[in-house]
Amino acid sequence: MDYKFIDYQESMGSIRWPDGFAEELAGRTIPEQLHCYGWSKLMSLTEVPYTELEDYINAKHWEYSYLDPVKNTCLILRDGLVVGVAVGYESCTEYILPYEGYVYDSTSDNNGAGYKETEWSKYLVCLPFSHTMWK
Repeated sequence: MDYKFIDYQESMGSIRWPDGFAEELAGRTIPEQLHCYGWSKLMSLTEVPYTELEDYINAKHWEYSYLDPVKNTCLILRDGLVVGVAVGYESCTEYILPYEGYVYDSTSDNNGAGYKETEWSKYLVCLPFSHTMWK
């Protein structure tokens, strides 16, 4: 897979890795590092410690479908480690760091009584390399 790499800048925000997470990434290839990240559609999953996330999701089977692998190709790097993902329709202009989110889709409907708006978000979460939620 071809990746586009963007150097991390402090202006992107703070990297909020959990304790020990940098060691999960160190010495691994880019695809292996991406295995340590997931997209959560539930903000509540950002509050679960990364070492407990798989067990938490397995205990609540319905939440399993709310976590997806990161397949983005625009990645933010610092010292050879993936520290975040850049998203955008035509360009990689929105920077998402761990435990931050972005609106990936929205809809608006004027039903005659006013506008009804809905937004869907994804949140970047950390996972241990040993997780087995996807291959």
